[in-house]
Amino acid sequence: MNPDLVEIMRSTLPPEETSVSAIIAQYLAENSRIFKELTDLRLKGWNTSEGDRLFQARRAQSDNANKTQKRMQSFFKMTCEIGQEMDENTSVITLAAAAGSQSPRVLDIGMAPGGFAQTVLRIHRDARIRGITLPSEMGGLRIMLPGWRDDLKVRIEFADITMLANEMGRPATSIPTQHPDIAKFSSKRPFQNETFDLVFCGATGATTRHAHAGAEHHESHKRLRLATSQLVFALQRLRNQGSLVLVMHKPESFDTAEVIRTFTKCSTVRLFKSKTKHAITSSFYMVAMKVDTQSEEMQSAVVKWKKKWEDATFQSDGALSTCLRASEDQVREMLAEFGPQLIDLATPLWKTQADALRASPFLKESKSTSESRSAAASTMRNSTL
Repeated sequence: MNPDLVEIMRSTLPPEETSVSAIIAQYLAENSRIFKELTDLRLKGWNTSEGDRLFQARRAQSDNANKTQKRMQSFFKMTCEIGQEMDENTSVITLAAAAGSQSPRVLDIGMAPGGFAQTVLRIHRDARIRGITLPSEMGGLRIMLPGWRDDLKVRIEFADITMLANEMGRPATSIPTQHPDIAKFSSKRPFQNETFDLVFCGATGATTRHAHAGAEHHESHKRLRLATSQLVFALQRLRNQGSLVLVMHKPESFDTAEVIRTFTKCSTVRLFKSKTKHAITSSFYMVAMKVDTQSEEMQSAVVKWKKKWEDATFQSDGALSTCLRASEDQVREMLAEFGPQLIDLATPLWKTQADALRASPFLKESKSTSESRSAAASTMRNSTL
């Protein structure tokens, strides 16, 4: 196993994910020149203090986006621009309306600040928008969508998507009273009787870190609850042959690759990464169109994701790690079946991130310093000779 790959896995992933992700990374490095270049650039970046400071600043900026009106306006503008760029690349918004309809029905999970909804309304002025987002008292961002309170086409529910127990098949009344989040579980099922042409699953860890800041559950529990609850909520409301957009991280992660593989079996999948926003990070969007929500594959996936939510919600850290850990055989089976397609889908993402890292100030500075040292060493050798 390449020691550099192992070092990267250990520095960026929970211990239980390290070995399987290293196997995936090794396979990708051997079969994708772009991924190998990206791996080398990531390693150089993580070995610079300037890189550390940049990513710490980015996380702080994300966590504190709600602090001032100026920051929120900037964040709102950025999400509008990402939505526009996404549609230019995939037409997922332009083609959202069902056949024979001019007014798409859109559900935006993790809606705030509302940039995607604004992009939809710019393209389809009569679109019906439903949103679900964290309330501000739980750390949720403000809704910046102009005039949304008075627009009858827009309705927003303020709730924690990860705590809708009844939605996940576990009645809120059955939650053990000793659970650390007992007071946060809800029996509500927002928009239960509506179906949608397009669903955005855009809730991220930045807001849920605030929502569960005092909880005893490990970070991995929260990440898994967020990922699975969004998918279940979305697929139980998405019309058959509708479209779904899901924010994701690291296509080379086993869990991420498995979700992508699932959707490739029952929809048309493209992976989108903005070239102007967050290009330097590992985040991207899976855009799945013509999703066959009635397929056996998708129905089975919903059941599986509900089970994972339950495990993440009620299992201890140790038990969760054991029951969710993929075996090496599972990883190799996934790569044998899906590896080539994963590379085809993810190569544009890796290239975008590699180009951004290569142009980053901290790597340029590191390269300049290295070249200066090499030149000095060469001069010393020549003078000695």
